[in-house]
Amino acid sequence: MSNTYEVIIRNGRIEWAGDPPPQVRGDQPIHARLMLHETETLRAARGVRMAQAMEKLSQMTDTGLPRDPDRWLAQEREDRSLPGRAPE
Repeated sequence: MSNTYEVIIRNGRIEWAGDPPPQVRGDQPIHARLMLHETETLRAARGVRMAQAMEKLSQMTDTGLPRDPDRWLAQEREDRSLPGRAPE
C-alpha cells in the first residue's frame, strides 16, 4: 500500500512537512518516489510544445485516417449490409 506524504528536502535529507507516517519509527530505510510540483514556467513550456505539435498535425495532408469514414466503414464491412444504408 502506498500513501503520499509531503516532505521537504534540505541538504539531501528528507524532512516531513507534517507528522511522519505511523509506519516510520526512528531510523528506518524507506523507498521514496520523487514527484516535483510543476512550476508555471514548466507548464507554459509544455503548453507551447503541445501547441506546436498540434500545429504540425493540422498541416499534415496524409494522416492515415480515412477521408470518408462512412465509405471506409462500408468497405470494411463488405460482407454485411449496414442498417439504413443502401449497398454501394
